[in-house]
This record gives sequence, structure tokens and C-alpha cells, in this order.
Amino acid sequence: MKSAPNQARSLESFATKLLAAQDEERRKISRELHDSVGQMLVGVKMGLGRLKKSLNPTQLREAEEVEQMVDDVVTEVRTVSHLLHPPALDLMGLESSIIWYTEGFQQRTGIHTEVQIPEPLPLFRADARTAIFRIVQESLTNVHRHAQASSVMIRIAVASEQFQLEITDDGKGFQDKDDGSREGVGILGMRERAAELNGTLRVESREGVGSSIIATIPLKNGNAVQVEDAIPAPRSVSTSRRILLVEDHEVTRRGIRALLETEADLEVCGEAASAKEAVEQTQNLQPDVIILDLQLPDESGWSVIRQLRQFGASSKIIIFSHHDRDFTQRAAKNARCDGCVSKSGKPDDLIRAIRSVLEGNTFFG
Repeated sequence: MKSAPNQARSLESFATKLLAAQDEERRKISRELHDSVGQMLVGVKMGLGRLKKSLNPTQLREAEEVEQMVDDVVTEVRTVSHLLHPPALDLMGLESSIIWYTEGFQQRTGIHTEVQIPEPLPLFRADARTAIFRIVQESLTNVHRHAQASSVMIRIAVASEQFQLEITDDGKGFQDKDDGSREGVGILGMRERAAELNGTLRVESREGVGSSIIATIPLKNGNAVQVEDAIPAPRSVSTSRRILLVEDHEVTRRGIRALLETEADLEVCGEAASAKEAVEQTQNLQPDVIILDLQLPDESGWSVIRQLRQFGASSKIIIFSHHDRDFTQRAAKNARCDGCVSKSGKPDDLIRAIRSVLEGNTFFG
């Protein structure tokens, strides 16, 4: 018969594995929604964009109504996909994911939400980013379900050796018991996530005053890695019309290619379906504009940008992504890209962006 300490360790190990499996399943479902349903809807929009150019006024109005319905479906698919596993968590890091989620939380619940995050945050390894984000997500879920709060504050502080996350609401609170019997599955899960990173999580609450969740994570033990170097300044202006498509979905590439074929002065000189291919094609073809998806099978689009900067590529770079929140544009500007276009926007936006950057300007929405 197992001793109590051994049973506790076994339960902790099981809980950790269960949380990891849950996160992986969420990531897979999110990716499937993005990669299959989302990309096919983008292809439908591209097709509608081409058809609209040859329709009479009545047909054009009908096509625009269909286009609006497609937009609505794209929005719903993207929202579900992002809630399951925010792509920003893998592509742009913890700060952008927390900001994105809290903005949506405030819109969905009407609970005023403030975020205080120092810049820059440490660059956490993938599992640490996920664990911290899930603590934020679970804490806000508890606030919405149980606290009857009107506002919540998220504060992050970073010292030389530790990262501290504090989530405080002005809700009804509760009278805690010494035996921890008031803690539900959500809080226990958050404790496990913090413990997984050799950190701690404590709950502070007083009835009628509000509650705080405080997670402290050490920056040692491999939780955080070194911050990446800044990306160098942009290149000189190019006037050519040669376009490289970097997109891992054939349906989307086909749609972009067909859209550009209607423009006599724009030419698709190559296509790449991975980060490795994107770097090789850029070196070989030296395109004037690169249309770059962020979510690639081997590495992210940001990795492509860093590699292109390293060998001094002069191509203009336009981010073309589903992830069209404000933070995506901010990240693109910080990376010194030349434009950022949403896949859920109008097809003509991509044409406008290409022409704008070829004229030496930028295009961000």
C-alpha cells in the first residue's frame, strides 16, 4: 500500500500530465480550425473578390452579402480557435496573448479589466508561457463565474530572479478555511501549473472585499531564455513587381496567385510552404515583396524575418495573417515590416498593400 507522501506525488504527477495533455489537445483543435476551415474560408473570399469584378450591380450586391456572411463565419472560427489556444502565445509571446485575452474578456463579460505589464517581459519557453497564460485565463473565468466583480486588475512584476503575476478583483470574496476546502478544481489546477515551473500560487480573499491570485515563478531553472536581439532597420526601396508567396496552405496560395494574376504589373515569382523554403527562395529569387504568413509548419514567420535580416535581404515584407488584432500590427511595426494585412479583410487590401510598399510607403490596415 502506498504511503501518503507517495500517493500525493503520484497525484501531482498525474495532474501535471493531465494538464499537459489538455493543452496539447487544445492546441491541435485550434490548429485544425485555423488550418482547414479558416484557410478554406480565405480561399472562398479570394474567389468572391475575383468574381465581383465581372458582375453587374445586382449580382454585385448579392455577392457582397455572401461575402459578409463569410466574414461572420471567419470571425466565429477565429474566435473559437483563439480561445482554445491563442496563436499569439506561440507567435508573439506572453504579453500579446494576455492583452488579447483580457480585451476579449472585458467585451464578453462587461467587467472592467486593466493590465499592467512591464516591458520587455522575459522570453519564456513554450510550456512556461502556456502555464502562465492558463493561470490568467482560469483566474478570469473564476472572477466571471463566482466573484460578482465589477473590475479586475492584472499586474505583472519582474525582478532579477522571479516573475510575479497578481490578479485582483473587487468582488464578494470569501472566508477562506485553513484546510483549503474552499478551493475548487480551477485553483488546484493553477497551483499545479505554478508548481510545474517550480513556482508557487497563493489565494488571498476576504468576504465582501475581493480576492487576489498571486503566482510567483522563478526565472531560473530554464523557465526563461535570453531575449532575442532587436531586428535591424528596413531596407532600401525597390520598384520591381516580383512577389514571393510564403504560405503553407495551397488553397490560400492559389487564391492569392489568382488575385495577383488580374494585375498586369504584378508577378508571382515563387512560392514557399515553410520557413526554410522562404529563406531559400528569397536568397535565390530576390523578390521585391514577400507576402508572409505567420503560422508555418517548421518555424514562425518572425523567425523568417530574423533570418532574412541576417543576410541583408532587401525584400519588402507584408504580414498576411488571420491574427489581425491590434497587437499583430504593433508586432509587425516593431519587427520593421512594411505592411500587415488581415486574411479576413477585403482581397483588394492585399493589392493596395503591395502597391503601397512598392512606392516606398507602409501599409498597416
